[in-house]
Amino acid sequence: MAGCSHGPGISGEFRISYVWADGKLQTAVVETVKPQGPISQAARSVIVETVQPYIAEGTRAAGLKRASGDIRVIIYGPPPYFVQVGGFEITEPNFSALYAAVEMEDTQEIRRVVSTYNNVNQRELPSRRTALAIAAAGGHVKSLRTLLELGSDPNPSDYIGVTPLMDAGEAGNEECVRALILAGAKTDSVDEARDSASSFAKRLHRNRMLPLLVSR
Repeated sequence: MAGCSHGPGISGEFRISYVWADGKLQTAVVETVKPQGPISQAARSVIVETVQPYIAEGTRAAGLKRASGDIRVIIYGPPPYFVQVGGFEITEPNFSALYAAVEMEDTQEIRRVVSTYNNVNQRELPSRRTALAIAAAGGHVKSLRTLLELGSDPNPSDYIGVTPLMDAGEAGNEECVRALILAGAKTDSVDEARDSASSFAKRLHRNRMLPLLVSR
């Protein structure tokens, strides 16, 4: 662990079940994966301290203020420790529940999930796509309008810079395009390849919606 000059000897792979809320780690339960067996309280404290910034970054990347799940870490040493972190998972809120509701255009279930978990802007990892992007890409107008009504950000970009408006332009769904622009979606955003919503639409000959997508 960077900056650590003293501490207990640790050797193994560990799974940490966590609860993150209000900008800090609320609980962390450490389980030895291999070699199995008890670990000292000092070693447990080092393991929790090691994974805490990764949990913070993971929940931030997912757009969540509260989350629970698991993370795995391999640590060897005395200090300075060799650390390899992987297998970060968010089990609650489970993005797949929101994803399924969007795909089925089950607006009642979308409202229930968002009301329960306050996760209308949750991002799927590692793609960082939101439920709104999934609705736009699939042309799920009812889902898209419901998500916008519930406060979904119209301008999130995924890990390569694609926005829901670009997804809608590529899908060729004029209703989704109009709803997104009305909600404040930016027509001049570009992804990592410097493509905009209008260039997505133009490439796929979505000519009818091009006037809507020209930057103003």
